[in-house]
Amino acid sequence: MSDPAQLNNALALPQVLASQTQVTSEWYTGSACAVVKSKHKGKGRIVQRKGAQSQAPVVAKAPLHSHLDIQNGECAHYPVPRFLPRLAGGWVEAKDLNQATQHQQAYGHLRAGSPVKLTGTPLVSSLRKTWGLDHLVKLMPQDQGWSVLCSTQKHNLFIETDLDKNVFGSYYHIREPQNQQLQMTFAEYAQCAKTWTTKKVCFKNKIMQRQQQQEEGHTPAPMACLPAALCQELQGSVRWDWLQALQKLVRFGSASTVTLQAASFDSLMPAQYQPHERLLAQVTGCQRILLIPPNQAFHGMYPYPVHHPYDTYSMVDLEKPDVGQWPHNTDVKGLRCVVKPGDVLYLPAYWFVHAQQLETVNINLTFHMGMGLRARPPACIPLQLSRHLECRLANVEGVANVRHWLQLIGYCDEQDWIELSTVKGYRRIVMCQEVRDELDINLALPEGGQQEEEEWQRVLIAMCDGRLLPTPWLNKDFREPLYLTDTTTQIEDVRSAEERKYPQLFRHTLKAQGWSFLKSKHT
Repeated sequence: MSDPAQLNNALALPQVLASQTQVTSEWYTGSACAVVKSKHKGKGRIVQRKGAQSQAPVVAKAPLHSHLDIQNGECAHYPVPRFLPRLAGGWVEAKDLNQATQHQQAYGHLRAGSPVKLTGTPLVSSLRKTWGLDHLVKLMPQDQGWSVLCSTQKHNLFIETDLDKNVFGSYYHIREPQNQQLQMTFAEYAQCAKTWTTKKVCFKNKIMQRQQQQEEGHTPAPMACLPAALCQELQGSVRWDWLQALQKLVRFGSASTVTLQAASFDSLMPAQYQPHERLLAQVTGCQRILLIPPNQAFHGMYPYPVHHPYDTYSMVDLEKPDVGQWPHNTDVKGLRCVVKPGDVLYLPAYWFVHAQQLETVNINLTFHMGMGLRARPPACIPLQLSRHLECRLANVEGVANVRHWLQLIGYCDEQDWIELSTVKGYRRIVMCQEVRDELDINLALPEGGQQEEEEWQRVLIAMCDGRLLPTPWLNKDFREPLYLTDTTTQIEDVRSAEERKYPQLFRHTLKAQGWSFLKSKHT
């Protein structure tokens, strides 16, 4: 539009249209038309500019990520987050240790026990240049078998199963766990990770562990099965002096174990907590992590019981949570974070970690720290207390009765279940008193009064809400194997003569009786 009169008319057109109808959308980019939606129902009408040629509107696409997302490490080529958007309440604060002001702020987060991402750390900076699958194949022992988790391509989900708790006939027995545990060398794992298409594998094993005879403050020793080249690289390339200086500043305990994890693109490690603090150092690839605080454990996360094979995991599938089964999950809010090579993420104790791998090859080292001289955060007390109480009650009454007795003690109704004249009744009296004492000590409740009983009831009932029950949904897809000793059963054919002769005419009735039909072909 070179003519000033035409330009003025075009600028005045939106004002005229807005005075007559309700404008609900902006002008389309590169288009000679404006979409104007009237007050009446319908998709609206298109008003064409005077003298302009008819042209289909081109809608400008919204950016995949906001400026804040890109600033915190998100990229367009990363896979879609494997958790609902409502679960992400904010971002984990990132602190650059090369800047003096952020240096002190980072230590403040560490002392307070809140998660923080440390950038510019020298902890694994030397390993970033060399570590990959091919390099680790040369360093790892060729004859040592490692435990590797195997999952289908459809789920690409990895859950560690405690085989010692998954006993046949037990209260929480899982007939077929989520993942298979394979034994293979690291070279075989690397080959499977590169070539397998229908299945995915994940490597997660301890490579360093502090010996009992080692004094406090010493670095953990490599596992005895590791060759000398890998031991030398772990002890020489990892900045243990920086880690020991950090331990003294924030009063961490010594590193007890170091875990090596390697996973492929879009692999998911669902929400899981650990009873100790950790430092996750990313070596290769990237991770998207959702952190959920422990005060939401019994208010939306529903952790598995202590005696369950999936102990420390959340029962809720954060990708597609069943709100009918887990109603309080709608109130859960967490912090998300993207960890890139060289970053170190501090994971406080009892925080749920939901990790998704974002690159083709993702390798990280996790340093499991001791408690040291640090105070226990108040938010983790209920979850820690629940683990102690479940073990205490199970030792006396059995795993199946833990929920029943927690509810009795919470409502102060245990006297109806105690026979004072028997040894079993005496043991139950001692058990109930020990539970109350542990509640008083950990929750710092005043002795006596209604306030104490109300707090007992609130805490104990929250521990039982949706928990401490059998988990039949984990076995719904299990199919009993057909043994050679099983005898076949002949089912009597009760169809009429017409149904045998013309089965397609009676297919709805026969399908209801369990008969199957071949797909009909039309000519």
